[in-house]
Amino acid sequence: MKPFLLCLALIGLAGPGSAHVLEGPTAPKGMKLLPGGEFALDAETPSVPGHSLRVRFFEVEPGGVIPVHSHEGRPAIAVVIEGEMTEHRSDEEGPVVLGPGGISLEDKGLKHWWENTGTVPARIIGYDLYKRPE
Repeated sequence: MKPFLLCLALIGLAGPGSAHVLEGPTAPKGMKLLPGGEFALDAETPSVPGHSLRVRFFEVEPGGVIPVHSHEGRPAIAVVIEGEMTEHRSDEEGPVVLGPGGISLEDKGLKHWWENTGTVPARIIGYDLYKRPE
């Protein structure tokens, strides 16, 4: 954390997760979204009516990107299962490199994007909770 942000956090004006401006690609490149599965939570968890829990698989070619997106109202967990991905997050000062088994926790307020800077395709499994369209 930068000294300035650390000082603000210590006096209570900013938390350790203070966001910074994040810029990145706005369109996917070299990315495939593969079939997964989902189920409605209405019967399982009545406190989240209209929401589903889903799993999706992503393949990202070397040089490929998953564009900038937000997780407002859509918490998620992503796990790199093959290859290596570089994640750019609004709650981190620099990029985070995730290899096999690396986990990204994606919750309210997070804006981020991913890029495959490696030499082999990367595979990611993503789980999220989302509100189904009406």
